[in-house]
Amino acid sequence: MIDIKTVKTNLPNNQRRVVFLDDSDGFYRQKNRRNFFSFLNPYVAGGKFVYDKFFSLNRPNYINGDFDFFCNNYDFPPQHPIKGVIYACHDFHPNFYVPISNFHEKSLELKINDFFDLCESLGAKSCTILYEEVDNKVIQSNLDIKEIPTTKGNFSSNNSFNSDNKKATTFDAVINFTKPTQIRRIESLWLKSEISWKRMQDSRLGGGRGNTRIEFNYNDSFGIDGNLASSLNNLGFNLGGVYSEMKKVKYIYDVEFWEI
Repeated sequence: MIDIKTVKTNLPNNQRRVVFLDDSDGFYRQKNRRNFFSFLNPYVAGGKFVYDKFFSLNRPNYINGDFDFFCNNYDFPPQHPIKGVIYACHDFHPNFYVPISNFHEKSLELKINDFFDLCESLGAKSCTILYEEVDNKVIQSNLDIKEIPTTKGNFSSNNSFNSDNKKATTFDAVINFTKPTQIRRIESLWLKSEISWKRMQDSRLGGGRGNTRIEFNYNDSFGIDGNLASSLNNLGFNLGGVYSEMKKVKYIYDVEFWEI
């Protein structure tokens, strides 16, 4: 925690990844807050100042954010932000905050969105999912991909599964794209870490026409995990709902391109 004071200015991403949108001029007040120093309330806001500054050596890393400043300078989901809720942003979407309770669910949606945008911009005709793995377990059931929002509209999967026995580990889930008039380069922070995505874009822009096999992974918590959620919950913070643990996901796609 960089400072107990309320932040009203821009900070580097890694210093504002987790933010509490304060509703009490820089200090957090909650009627049900319980800790050894709560008897000091209201003199030091429920004992939080004393507790954080002197007694919590392993306190969660968050900042107090000015509600109006964050509301005017950053993006939030519909019906948000809400005063008194703690939010987090992903390093690759640093201007979009979601309640920490569903951080990983929303971050996975954002990454899928970016992947489909990349495929569309490069003139993909279809993406066929060849393999799905969740938390190191191969998934053999229907992969439900419906109404995925992208900047070009919503994509839905046309699922067709051919698992003839319980040992089958591959299946087809085809996402179809309309034919574009031209292909274009897309700027995405994911390209810095997803080598196969960058290779696909470079190849396609260089005149490549063959099918490409692409790996999609979501396996980095970026410090937002059950331990952090538990610590914040124990300190009385509103997480915006019940915290959902991160699921490590791996997909392998076969991408077919239009002739353009």
